[in-house]
Amino acid sequence: MEDSSLKYKIWLTLVKGVGPLMSKKLLSVMDDEEAIYKASPKVLAAIPGIGPVLSSALLRSKDLLPRAEQEVEFAKRNGISILYYKSTPIKRVINHLFVEVDKAYKDGANVLILS
Repeated sequence: MEDSSLKYKIWLTLVKGVGPLMSKKLLSVMDDEEAIYKASPKVLAAIPGIGPVLSSALLRSKDLLPRAEQEVEFAKRNGISILYYKSTPIKRVINHLFVEVDKAYKDGANVLILS
């Protein structure tokens, strides 16, 4: 996944009041997360179920983009794969999970916390 699009995906997850259902609602109308980020207040408020309150929250949250960029850089520096549900086939996600769990076990981990 390209870093330029990943930062917008992470940004959307950081916006207070936007969970998985609201993200899907937004993405059913907008092209992608970057389009949501760049949308005008009028466009966002016109999306069914969004309204002026969430539209304002999205606009106020634009300052979270640098934090999202930091998350991308942190992952890159530390060899962390970011798997995004829309662009990663579930079979690959499950395979990746089992490989990482096996690797952690072989490295001596006896507790593994997944979030």
